[in-house]
Amino acid sequence: MWVQFNDAGRILATLAGQPGQTKAELEEIYETNFVWNDSATVNWENTWVNNGVLEDKASLTATWDSTTVVADGVAEIVLSGLPVPCTAIIDHEQTVVVTDGSLEFSADVAATYSIVVDEVAFIKQEWTVSAS
Repeated sequence: MWVQFNDAGRILATLAGQPGQTKAELEEIYETNFVWNDSATVNWENTWVNNGVLEDKASLTATWDSTTVVADGVAEIVLSGLPVPCTAIIDHEQTVVVTDGSLEFSADVAATYSIVVDEVAFIKQEWTVSAS
């Protein structure tokens, strides 16, 4: 089975291809990268392609200093231990690029917020924090 992936190593698709079809032919047709996988399946959520080799994703070890924050727009909680760089997505809407390994979170509206980090070499992680 062929595994299609982007330049960052994120798996895009798997396909059988035609008998005798080569990696070069697939890359020309689809204008992206391919690697051969002897297995019949690929765990997309826990696997990525690193330098042309399928590898298990690492677990994120990031932790919050608190999961609650005062909804005053000033108080912050911090998620530290993130990969550098990475992207955090807040409530599936706001994208924040983290360049120093820590995400500072504040809110001015009382609510429950979802924070997702889905970096290619790491298992996707989602946290829920509350502002009140």
